[in-house]
Amino acid sequence: MPYIQKVRIGIKPINNIIRNAGDFLKKNGGAYFHIVNLNPEIFTYASKNALYRKIINKADEILIDGIGISILAKIVGLNVGEKLAGTDLMIKMINVANKKKKKVLLLGGFNHSSEKTAEFFQKKYPNLKIFFHPGSKNISFETKLEHLQVFTSISKVKPDFLFVAYGPPFQENWIYKNKNKLKGIVCMGVGGSFNFFSNTIRAPVIVRALFLEWLWRFIFEPNRFLKKSPIYIYFLIYFVLFSLINRVKIICLSLIENTAAKIKAFKI
Repeated sequence: MPYIQKVRIGIKPINNIIRNAGDFLKKNGGAYFHIVNLNPEIFTYASKNALYRKIINKADEILIDGIGISILAKIVGLNVGEKLAGTDLMIKMINVANKKKKKVLLLGGFNHSSEKTAEFFQKKYPNLKIFFHPGSKNISFETKLEHLQVFTSISKVKPDFLFVAYGPPFQENWIYKNKNKLKGIVCMGVGGSFNFFSNTIRAPVIVRALFLEWLWRFIFEPNRFLKKSPIYIYFLIYFVLFSLINRVKIICLSLIENTAAKIKAFKI
């Protein structure tokens, strides 16, 4: 398994991730199945926090979410898996749920986004078994009542797929903390994905193909983008830039050593 800053990096193709999740549901085992969408934000949190890093590294599958991680991996000389936005993987998973007649539960989000997302997919797939729950109003301070209500809903629905929109690092922490209550479920934190199906215009396919969705978000969700910008700036400077400098140093040292060896051989 490849690691950068002790954080595990995904190497599997998208289809393998989806297939492995499907195989897990077929086996109906006693564990839970955790998929992590590794983006610069999650990577940065994991590099700083040992417990969170443990949660990420123990995930069953890790998706390379966005171009930032791919660029960092290339700089340090790692081959990684396919890039795909977590939102798009969620769409693919829900498509699988529809075909295989599996149940989906959407948890969290703001401004009724889980409800609106459920309505969106229900219209797209009329026979889809999809449910929603708003979750905790403030996941940093989840009350006992909110916790009870969430798991009452989970017990009632018995979902095969659970998409948690509490945002990192809260969603991954929540999934791991409650893993014993999520047995037999494919779980994935999806951040702000519900917004794309409720009240936010998502970037066109061509923009996503060019890996410019971050620019689209900056234009249409400036407040959200600016709120997270310190994390992305930290990632860019501390990880990407420093890794690039170290890579250049290694190349330069190698050239110097080779040149010195040739000069020594020439003298002999």
